[in-house]
Amino acid sequence: MAEPPVSAAPLPHPARARRAGADGFTLVEVLVALAIVALLLLTSLALYALEANARRRLAAHAAAERALVTAYEELRGGLLPLETGPLPLAFEAESGALALAVEPTDTGDLYRLRLVATYRATGRPFRRTLEALLWRP
Repeated sequence: MAEPPVSAAPLPHPARARRAGADGFTLVEVLVALAIVALLLLTSLALYALEANARRRLAAHAAAERALVTAYEELRGGLLPLETGPLPLAFEAESGALALAVEPTDTGDLYRLRLVATYRATGRPFRRTLEALLWRP
């Protein structure tokens, strides 16, 4: 059997030969994919930080609302004096304080109440108010 003739043509470069089969990713494709993943991770980290701040702020708002309702119920029950000034109730918020303003109405036993909760959450000051009428014979 005769041997095939040997070609004098140069052999293809290994990178060009591999590219024809497309068996892998190029360095540019890998770097672009890593950049996209890094961008997504940074975005999710920023969103997580925002969510944590919102959670703390909402917890402080809820604590202030609970303190206002508790103070109002104690005023209704006669456990707190019906006098304008700060209230001795504390709540779980940074720098939380309650104050009460009492105004008599034209009706003798009816009073206009204004309960104010002042507090800080995530470094910002907040103020919540509850206004109601209270009948005390």
